[in-house]
Amino acid sequence: MEATSIKEIRHLWGVKIAKKLLPRKFCVVSDDCWGGQVYRQHGLPYNTPTVGLYVHPMDYINFFTNLHKSDACDMTFIQVEGSHFPIAQTPYAKLFFVHYNSEQAAKDAFLRRYKRIDWDNLFIKIDFGKKEYTQEHIDQWNKLKISRSLALYPLGKTEAPIWNSVRIRRWLLDGAEQFDNTRRYVNIFKNLQDGTIECKFDYRLLNFLILDPAAWRWLRKTFIAS
Repeated sequence: MEATSIKEIRHLWGVKIAKKLLPRKFCVVSDDCWGGQVYRQHGLPYNTPTVGLYVHPMDYINFFTNLHKSDACDMTFIQVEGSHFPIAQTPYAKLFFVHYNSEQAAKDAFLRRYKRIDWDNLFIKIDFGKKEYTQEHIDQWNKLKISRSLALYPLGKTEAPIWNSVRIRRWLLDGAEQFDNTRRYVNIFKNLQDGTIECKFDYRLLNFLILDPAAWRWLRKTFIAS
């Protein structure tokens, strides 16, 4: 069997299994491209406005705590020297639409997906590995005590407790790559369901054999290419 077909079969099985294990209702709000990967890799429609964009750490907590307000979608696009993507200022945050080519496309996508938000099933992800996050931000996060949530942080970031957090040994800045990385440390299905932080052997085995793209590259190099 060709390596490409094995990869395709592995992906199809991954999507099928994920749809059974994922909660029936959830809406991921994320500070970077991590959230978009939840939907893209599992073949789900985007029901969150935080897809293809980045929210600066200085604004992110203010952004998601005010996302329900009527003016949350009011945005003015601004020009930043050297930027090659649209940047918008809202009353609560600066949004960097890193995967959009035009201001209109960025705004249309944000407004369209904002209407799909399931307010009763919000899941909030934050990554304290980004250098702009401070202890003050961690303190704010801890006070919120969001049940369905996930906080990531790297080794050496802090010794203080962080609410519903997972320490990532090989922390990555890229949100999409960090999603694959995260699944090696926490059962993402249980976490999205109710915020549970666990990573038991059966889940780790499933992630390695079926879900993790990096594991596929290792399997191909070890058992197929040779």
